[in-house]
Parts: sequence; C-alpha cells; structure tokens
Amino acid sequence: MEDTRHLYSAFGINISSDVRIPELNAKRKGPIHAEIKYGSMESPSLPDRKYSSKVTREGEGFLCYIKSIGGVKVCDDRRIIVSPEKGAEEKGFRFLVSGIAIGLLLHLRGLVTLHASAVVIEGRAVAFVGRSGMGKSTTAAALHSRGHPIITDDLLVLDTTGGSVQAYPGFPHLKLTPESIVKSVNKDPDRIPKIDPGGPKHSFEAEKNFVDEPLPLQCMYVLDYKEDENRPNGFSAPFSEAITGKDACIELVRNSYVGRLLPEEAVTPHHLKRSAEIAQSVPVRRLRREKSLSALSSLAAFIEQEHAPNGRSSEA
Repeated sequence: MEDTRHLYSAFGINISSDVRIPELNAKRKGPIHAEIKYGSMESPSLPDRKYSSKVTREGEGFLCYIKSIGGVKVCDDRRIIVSPEKGAEEKGFRFLVSGIAIGLLLHLRGLVTLHASAVVIEGRAVAFVGRSGMGKSTTAAALHSRGHPIITDDLLVLDTTGGSVQAYPGFPHLKLTPESIVKSVNKDPDRIPKIDPGGPKHSFEAEKNFVDEPLPLQCMYVLDYKEDENRPNGFSAPFSEAITGKDACIELVRNSYVGRLLPEEAVTPHHLKRSAEIAQSVPVRRLRREKSLSALSSLAAFIEQEHAPNGRSSEA
C-alpha cells in the first residue's frame, strides 16, 4: 500500500501527518516526535454563528472544534486526531492543525507557547506580543521586508531547559490583511493566497533566509499605541520602556498561546514557573507607536536601531 503520510519539521519537532500542510518545512533527519491522523469525532453543540468554537480539556489532552471547519483532538504530547468538516480542507482546516493543535501538543510537552510573532535581528530572536489586532504579524512583515528572516508567526515556542531561552522556528508564513500586505511588504494582496477563501486574511510566504535552528531570545516587545494618537503634525517617533519583575511575568502569562484558548492552563505551576524564568532572563519592553500603517517604516527602523551592536539591547 502506498504511504500517504507527509513528513514535516516545525517548532523543534518532526511530524508525520495524514494532512497535507504545505506551509511546513520538509522533515529533517531524526525520529518522529508527533503523529497527525484522520479520525472521527462528534461535533459539540455550538452557537449558530459561522466559525463559533469550543475548546475543552479531555483527560490528558484537549479537544478543539470550530463550526464549519472541524475538530482536532490532542490525545497526548505525541498524537493528534483530526476530523475536518466536508469541504473544510479547502477553507483553511490545515491552519487549525498547524496552529492550535500543534500549539496544544507543544504545551503538553512542557514548552512555553506564546501568541506572538518573531524575527531575526543581529543573529537573535526578537518577538512581538500584544492584543489581537495590535500588529504582531504586520510588524514582523515590515522587518522581513527590510531583510530580517521570519522565525514564526502567531505561535512562538520557547524552551528554557538549557540554561537560556531558545526560540524555535515555526514555518515561513505570515497571516496578513490586504492593507498590511500593501504597507508592510509592498505586494499586491490579490496575488497572495487567502487562508480561507471567504475570510479576510492572506498567507504571505516569507521563506527568504528562513532559519531552521533555534535562536536565543534577545527581547520581547509588548506592542501598544501611544495615548496621543491625534497629533496635528504627523507622526511622532516610537519609543519603548522596560517592563520588569512581576509585571513582565504577567505580560507573558497574558499573551500565552494556550491561555487564550483555556485561561486556566496559563496559570498552572509549571507554566508560571517557566514564564517567570523567561521574564527574569529576557528583557521585556512595551513598544509604543502611532496607530497607523503609514508609520511602519519608522517603527521598523526604530526596532533595528534598538538592536544594533551599539543599541539598547547591547546594554541590557
């Protein structure tokens, strides 16, 4: 019988998958750490809204179901069962698998997962967290257009077991709105495929210089806007300010990937301990800038300057 499995590498693990996920890189050498297999599962009762969802703890794992898309069951830290609804594989079901399902599996493996994007600057990882719509992917895209490789988008996986904080590369795609594509990478959004044909976001390929090895995390930016957004004389310069101690740890917990799905998972003793270790080891800074896509160029230049050899990061 023909072997129809697809073999991938992402977030530091090798994956065998029944589902084709072309955004992921081909498997590297070494053993398989996780398997994704088709299976059946009963759809839970959901509100009568498109893409309404439910995430629950299921024994040692998790169950996530999205209306009109389908479900994933993370059985443990090695196995994922997937059950797409009819026609959903053409509507972005694979992104449910490569995002939420793998994110929950990595959480079970004891890693810290953040809702974040990250790029490479001066050989180190620089990450961006913040509320939904705050511009994590757009900021990463603006830096990528200036030559900085993408590490990951949406799901950032961190490991603290080796005495330092290491960021694992995900896969080289960014989820961007049409406006962000135009302003950040100067491309025609009509030429960039959509994640879901009926949805607003596109999957922008960012393969240039994509890293395939973990990198030390240099800085974590919490994206925010300035309070004086209605300036009559154009844009003022972005700036950043340190977040320290308990407040830094709170920001990491607040931006936990698993926490946005199941808040109680972000405050387990293990997760809190790992978050505190990261907050103590890595500078966490609040990055304030104008609420305008037209200010992206100055924002990217500011971030580059902070991480230049004689910039602020070299003093941290």
